[in-house]
Formats: sequence, C-alpha cells, structure tokens
Amino acid sequence: MKHTMGLLIAMFTTLAAMTSGCDVPINRAGKPGAGNKPIPQGSPGPETTSRPGELSSPTPLPTSTPAGPTPAPSGSPSPTPSPTPSPVRAVLVSGRVEWSSKRAVQAIASDMVGATTVSFIEMSGYSTVATGRTDATGAFSLNLGTFTPAFGGVYLLEAIRGLSAQGPGQPAPRFRTFVSWTGSGWTSMTADTTDGPHVINALTTALAIQSALDPTQVMPASTINKVNVSMSPASLRATPVYTDHPDTETLQLSTDLLAYLEADLDPVASVPAILPSISSFTPSQGTTNSLVQIDGRGFSPVSSGNTVTLGGAQAQVLLATPLMLVVAVPASASTGTIRIQTSRGSTQSTSSFTIIQALTKH
Repeated sequence: MKHTMGLLIAMFTTLAAMTSGCDVPINRAGKPGAGNKPIPQGSPGPETTSRPGELSSPTPLPTSTPAGPTPAPSGSPSPTPSPTPSPVRAVLVSGRVEWSSKRAVQAIASDMVGATTVSFIEMSGYSTVATGRTDATGAFSLNLGTFTPAFGGVYLLEAIRGLSAQGPGQPAPRFRTFVSWTGSGWTSMTADTTDGPHVINALTTALAIQSALDPTQVMPASTINKVNVSMSPASLRATPVYTDHPDTETLQLSTDLLAYLEADLDPVASVPAILPSISSFTPSQGTTNSLVQIDGRGFSPVSSGNTVTLGGAQAQVLLATPLMLVVAVPASASTGTIRIQTSRGSTQSTSSFTIIQALTKH
C-alpha cells in the first residue's frame, strides 16, 4: 500500500509539473531531484515517449553534423564541382596617340609622340583613374588596377604633352577620345569591337569638344565607332547624324585643331565655342589706325584664322585669342558694325563703331 501511494504521488508530481510548465527535475527513479539539469522555461526540451502508466523518458537528441553535400555512396565516383566564374576586370586600356608632325617649337615629331601622358578619366567627376606614357611609336597601355568600370559606361582618354621642356608659361597640347566598357572589353570612337584600334587624334578630339559643348546633341556614347581610321586620313562614318553639328563642322574643327597644335597651342583650350560671337568692343568710336579690342567667344587663336571688317573695310588683326581680338581701324573704314568671319562661321556686332576725324594742328 505504501509502495502504491509513493508511485501515485510521483506520477501526480510529474503531471503537475508538465501541466503548469514548471521545471521540475526528474531523476532516474522517477522522483523529484537533481538527477537531470533543469531545462530553461520557454526553451524547447527533448521529446518524450511514454505508454499509459509509465513515466516519460527523454528521447536522445540527434547528433549535429556540419552542413555540406551529402556524401556519395561508397564506390560511386565523386561529382566534379562546377567552376565558379570569375568577374572580368578591365585591367588594361591600350591604343595610340597621333599628333601632327608639324611643330612650331618641337623640331622632332617623335619627341612629341614618345613623351605623351595618357590619362583615363571618369566622366562624372572628371577624376583620373590611371595614367601612362606613350612609347616611341605613340602606343600606350593603361593599367586600371582595381577599378571596375560600369557596363556600358563611357570614359575619357586624354593625351597631354608639355612643350619647350614643360617650362613655366609654356602650353601643353591635349587630344581626347571616348572609350566604352562592354563587359568583356573596350570599344571607342575608332572601334566598335574590343580588338580596336583605339586611336586618339584630331578628329576624335573634335567630337569630344562638340560633346563637351553640346552634350545633349552629341552624347558621348553616340560617338562610339563614329571615326574611321582604317584609311589615312581618318574620316567620319555616316551615322549617327547630329542635326546641329553636321559632319562638315566636325571635319573643319578637326582641321582647325591641327592648325592650333602646329602653332604650339592647346587644341582643347582653343575652342570655348564652335561658332564665333561678339559680346562687346572697346572703344565704341575712334580714328583710323586706332586700336579696338573685341571680346567674345569662338575666335581663332591664330590671327590669320580671323577675318575682321569694320564698316565694310578689312582690319588688321594684331592679337588673337579664343576670347579676344585686337584690331587696327583701317584707313578706309567708315562708321558701321564689326563683322568677324572664322573657318566655322561668322558673327556681327549689334551696335556700330563710329569713325571720328582726327584733330589736325594749325
């Protein structure tokens, strides 16, 4: 009787603990005690199995194994793992620079070609990613290191060469082109395949300048493969067509850039505008042989590249920059507007220059 009562008390205690959620440790004899460590409340415990009239006993937990592929059955060949594709990185950008052989300061054309610095520049912030130097033939190869270009992204290549030992006050001519990343290689203004050739010359520079001045009309990406360098001289392909900047304008600008280069001027800095325009002139009146300063944009930095007439008479250009001209009033001039003609267009002042008679001594 006492044994039966003890068993019932033990069963009642166990059921009460299970029903109330309390943590009551059960020893192997089925009595409350410290035979097992308590399971924290709210944590999943081991599953139990029982039959009517018997105490529950813990079911052993499965032994954990490292995650991984299921091993092949004994005697079966191990499967060959699939190769992991490695990302394509644009490590190198290669091409060549073609300067003009005519120089005003540089007597040897190879000096200009073989000492050119080429920079790879991001268009968004005009930050330089990598630089390199051309060899004696004008060829270059830029290592971009860890830089990863955007798929379809367009980038600027700029060639620059200081003149006259790169001394203070000396010009540094620049030529430019665009390149684009295809995901597996580079295309450019002069090539629509990754085989190249990627050339930087006066014609690619003309397109780059037009794009910088009018990016909505001459979008950088649209210039890819526009220049044909398969024959000499280089030419323009028929497409795309830029309505406001026809091919005739691009070809003439290219010719002008060579003229600036041959005068030891920077072609890029020499074109703040495609067409000339007059903003003001000083003074507004004067005698014949007096000097007049004309301010504006798009003038030729070579004096002979500007034809200036004053009141219908041609004036001598004494000083020329892309932004300013100084001319002498011709003896045959009469009161009238000032007109300027360049190779790319013409412009006329909105007001007249007044000719006054010089005072004579008696």
